[in-house]
Amino acid sequence: CEACSKQVDRLFFLRIEGCEIVNEEVRDLFSPELTNLKIVEHMFKGPCVAGISEHVISKAESTREMLHSVLSGRTTSSRSHAIVRITVESREVEDGEQGGLATVTDAAHKEVNVHQTHVQLASFLLADLA
Repeated sequence: CEACSKQVDRLFFLRIEGCEIVNEEVRDLFSPELTNLKIVEHMFKGPCVAGISEHVISKAESTREMLHSVLSGRTTSSRSHAIVRITVESREVEDGEQGGLATVTDAAHKEVNVHQTHVQLASFLLADLA
């Protein structure tokens, strides 16, 4: 998100999560030990996987690396389907903050009132349903 890092008056939060569905079983692609996860309806996100791990993208360059990492751990089968969600949120900078792409520390701090102070700009779903 090169454009995000150039913003001086806004702070951007990028998060990624990935799951795989194999034979009707849902598992977390970032934390493979998390299996038998359930798909639920979330008030703000819409359909999502309960208990899935969510990771902060703190550098624009790491987006490609994280996508590669999550997809390289998936099962290669005609019965497997991978779904990756990348979420972009933004808010105005507060006193003492720099604009641009948020750090991992910023992202942990923002969890307190996420839906009161942040605007979700986009949520991208990348699905491999082959």
